[in-house]
Amino acid sequence: MGIELNLFLAQLRTPFANGLMEGISFLAESYAMIFVVCFFYWCHDKRQGRVMALTILSSASVNAFFKNLFRISRPFQVDERLTAIRVETATGYSFPSGHTQNAATLATFFAIRSRTLRALLIAVSYVVLVGFSRIYLGVHFPSDVVAGLLFGVLWCFVAHWINRFVERHGGGWFYLLFTIPAFASLVTLLPLYPTKPADPKDTLTMFGLTLGAVLGFILEQRHVRFDPAGPVKIKLQRFAVGILIVLVVEVGLKLLFPATALFRVVRYFAVGIVATYCCPMLFGLIESKRGN
Repeated sequence: MGIELNLFLAQLRTPFANGLMEGISFLAESYAMIFVVCFFYWCHDKRQGRVMALTILSSASVNAFFKNLFRISRPFQVDERLTAIRVETATGYSFPSGHTQNAATLATFFAIRSRTLRALLIAVSYVVLVGFSRIYLGVHFPSDVVAGLLFGVLWCFVAHWINRFVERHGGGWFYLLFTIPAFASLVTLLPLYPTKPADPKDTLTMFGLTLGAVLGFILEQRHVRFDPAGPVKIKLQRFAVGILIVLVVEVGLKLLFPATALFRVVRYFAVGIVATYCCPMLFGLIESKRGN
């Protein structure tokens, strides 16, 4: 079933359901992912936060690779009868669904580590709701959602294997293995289909963010060795300050830089390295002075 399900669900829309589906969809968007990853990395378990970030970032690059490889148009672009909601989040091509893949990657990450029935049920519910919301909003075909789910789950296991290899070798520059999907995704920006140009935004965003984050992890491991332990009050302050810094860098550089491919990469490279290296270094300096 393709566009028929999108059209059927569009007939059932209500203002309340629209708002609910938009809210569910947001739970798998980039800002939501950043909030979760940063909280774990800065405030809970640095190692798990790092692995989570590397898994999600590399999964997003895998998604960008396949989107630009297949270049399948979105439902609302194929059928004029369908009006999409939250279309500003429908960047690039349709297959596979990036939101669903984000959700599946994050959910699988937690399910693998929790290994409880409750965690599994929550993970499945989260992914199903996100996938359904993308179909309801008219921005993805059911096949996009199924593919995103499968890619997200499979890549989580691949990333788990890569991380085990990296950690057995002491981390460091071996973390660069997680940048391979980001570099591979750049190949798909070549003019493979003259009638369907690639949409570079998501690809360049993930390329810059991945390189910045990976370099930040390497530098943090070598020079900072930040400890996320501490009282709840300190952790909440740390998270609030860190998120504010990351958002200021992201929004500030967007206002300062011209809207070119190079500066997009530079902007998100800065976001990545600030989140994974600069913020932990700042937290360590501030908290060491408090301790003294």
